[in-house]
Amino acid sequence: MKLKTYEKKCQTYSPNNIFEKDDFCKTRNLNLDENNKNMNQLAFFIGLFISISWSWASSSSSVPYSRVGKNKIVHHKASQTVQDLHYKLTLNHQGKDFTSSVQSLIDRVLTRAGVKFTFTPVLEMIDYAVEDGQSFDVFEIDGNTDTKQVILRGSSGVALSTAFGHYLRYYTNSDFHWEDGGGYSFLSFPTYVEDLPIPAEKERVVFLSKWRYYQNTCTASYSFAWKTWTQWEADIDWMALNGFNLPLAFTGQELVWQKLWRQYGVSDAGLQQYFTGPAFLTWQRMANIRAFAGPLSDSWINQQGNQISTCLSSS
Repeated sequence: MKLKTYEKKCQTYSPNNIFEKDDFCKTRNLNLDENNKNMNQLAFFIGLFISISWSWASSSSSVPYSRVGKNKIVHHKASQTVQDLHYKLTLNHQGKDFTSSVQSLIDRVLTRAGVKFTFTPVLEMIDYAVEDGQSFDVFEIDGNTDTKQVILRGSSGVALSTAFGHYLRYYTNSDFHWEDGGGYSFLSFPTYVEDLPIPAEKERVVFLSKWRYYQNTCTASYSFAWKTWTQWEADIDWMALNGFNLPLAFTGQELVWQKLWRQYGVSDAGLQQYFTGPAFLTWQRMANIRAFAGPLSDSWINQQGNQISTCLSSS
């Protein structure tokens, strides 16, 4: 067995106060400290909610694990807070079977790539790996040369999905790209199912990190504001193929803000002078600008809220 270790109309606006002369805020000097705290917590837990579902990952050229040969990588000890949070969230995976979800991912990926046959490897759930006294995601790639079966194992839905991505990349010389959630390079992928390579020995891969982070705040509005569900689904699959389990979830945030401001008596006319256009939401969220290229329509805000709900319920 080979063992390899991988990883405009407010006069003044600040993050804590809004000083208003028009209809945007009926109350002067509206303190938002507590609401900012609540919103930050909400954004954090939305991201975590996605992370504990089975999908999501990184680019084909930069994966969150490494194939390092004989040299063992030390897993540095995480803070107690991180360890406790990781333990609570991994409990959601224990005893759950993600094999049918991963098989659906395999079917979608191969359909997008134009593969004409169905690939049904043996999919198995395994325990987390313990490295340096801590638990980490792990996957294995194995084969049965007698039955001509590819065997993929993983400690979570993400890990099992990454096993498939690793098999594509390193066993069939195929690749999948970041662009629009899935351009595919499958020229080397077999034409017939019987030509699929069967691993002769088991390869075991332990992830370097408990959390594999993906995206940044700018990407969420520069690119993702225009995604359809079809594009989102492909992007989620692409994340999972690469092993990332902590993507950001900014989509639909304006629906939450809209409901909050209305509770404080802010009129719709006032809101229209607050939200920027979709491509500039990143800057508004960082409190740098407002109303630029806006306003946002209710239909767009609701559509984005529905979008993130679909992403979460399908993950």
